[in-house]
Amino acid sequence: MYNIKKGDIVWLKSGGPKMTIKTTSEDEICTCIWFKHGELQYCDLESDTLTIVDPDLFENDSSETLPE
Repeated sequence: MYNIKKGDIVWLKSGGPKMTIKTTSEDEICTCIWFKHGELQYCDLESDTLTIVDPDLFENDSSETLPE
């Protein structure tokens, strides 16, 4: 696993919203959560599809997209 742990902020390598890791499993499946239009969303993704992002980059940012 890419050292992904509960509480990390991640993106899909292909882009998309910032997500928070809720849980990880031994078989490298991560449950990710995020908000879309104020509604909680979640999904299970393989850890190798995710990139950890620096939370300091988004201290006051609530956007749902990758920075340019």
